[in-house]
Amino acid sequence: MSTSEHQKLKAARTGDGAWRRFGPYLSERQWGTVREDYSPGGTAWDSFPHDAARSRAYRWGEDGIGGFSDDQQLICLSVGLWNGNDPILKERLFGLAGPEGNHGEDVKELYYYLDATPSHSYLQMLYKYPHAAFPYERLVRENRSRGKSEPEFELLDTGLDPVRLVAAAPVALLEGGVLPRRPLVIASEYQRLTQDWIGLRALDASFLRSYGATEVFPPEDADLIVDNTATGATLAANNLAIVDELMASTTRLIAHPAALADPLRRGGIERLVMLCAAVLEARRRVMLEVNVSADRLDAVCAVLPCMREPTIGQLRGDAGYAVKAAVPRAEVALVIPLIKAAGGCDIVVSELSQIVP
Repeated sequence: MSTSEHQKLKAARTGDGAWRRFGPYLSERQWGTVREDYSPGGTAWDSFPHDAARSRAYRWGEDGIGGFSDDQQLICLSVGLWNGNDPILKERLFGLAGPEGNHGEDVKELYYYLDATPSHSYLQMLYKYPHAAFPYERLVRENRSRGKSEPEFELLDTGLDPVRLVAAAPVALLEGGVLPRRPLVIASEYQRLTQDWIGLRALDASFLRSYGATEVFPPEDADLIVDNTATGATLAANNLAIVDELMASTTRLIAHPAALADPLRRGGIERLVMLCAAVLEARRRVMLEVNVSADRLDAVCAVLPCMREPTIGQLRGDAGYAVKAAVPRAEVALVIPLIKAAGGCDIVVSELSQIVP
């Protein structure tokens, strides 16, 4: 059998076609490698870190996301992205150097090579760039603080129910949007983190321990607070303005190894995990219902993403079928036009509370 791809490969072997002159030859990472190590002691990671790659020129190569180049790397092409929130352009993959990762060097991105032909005439890659600011510092800080026996902190871990630990003060206290230069009383449940922040900002401040409802302390019992927030609504309702962010965190369920070793307690923990996972999965999907005539049923089902198979019920009076499926929330805007084009009608989208696979 001879396809067009076979013909391209034959031409590349015989020299009748330059199909291999260009290809995905561009390195994913040039920074932090021995190729760009100019240190006297062979410390490549410190010699050319990721943070320097945007402002220094490489000597022995290039890098990029979805890179494409000629076989001599005289012409190098890749994408440059910006989400409107990052302080730098996203031009190369980010990762941890050896001393930064709890399991050594590791790329901290979401990207997938989906398809390609041997001649490089077709290449497909999926790169997922967050719309929010890319958590460069947090990925380094979280992984550096973990031990070898702990799991790695990945990019996806930064987006699950994000919570911020912030310093907030009454609007009336602020002078030009900043804290006044005088002795302050700061209330919080987070003593060590708050005291570290006081030292970092060189504030003349004393710490006041709170035990819940910290937002009600100002202005009588404290000048400002350090507390966690997800949306900022509670702070705003108490006329508090955020003046600084100490850190960000995400939800975790942690079990003691001794509890997991006990079959009875482990069973209770696993049931709780199942219920929590059911809520989280429901957030990622919506219920989509659609009516369709019998002759268009297969066409609608073909474009309907679902967990296994759609649920199908017959309409009264042989008027067709009602089809419903829990579809990914992110795909709804793309799926609805496809359903309409396939012959579906009366489309209803509703929220879900729990999904237990």
